[in-house]
Amino acid sequence: RKYNGGIMFIPQSVIDILSPEIRRYGQAIIDSACYKFIMGTDGQNLKETKELFDLTEAEESLLVSKQRGRGILFVGSNRIAARIEIPDEFLRIMGNAGGK
Repeated sequence: RKYNGGIMFIPQSVIDILSPEIRRYGQAIIDSACYKFIMGTDGQNLKETKELFDLTEAEESLLVSKQRGRGILFVGSNRIAARIEIPDEFLRIMGNAGGK
């Protein structure tokens, strides 16, 4: 913050960073983040996410639906259902098959 810098941390699953061996460090990363964007999930990851962020039933339903580009955006203590739309031009730049 002092140097107007930032870091983006994108785990595949909250379970990855909340395993007992590293929970202390993973929890600190999650708690320190100003912005969080959570996308579709289910199973154990949904259970952990619901507990960690105290999700409402509507938020849980949004995550379980796994709609592409839809998720929950956390900004400070506020949260909203958000939709990400990527312009065709950006998709063309990224290429096919994951950019390969």
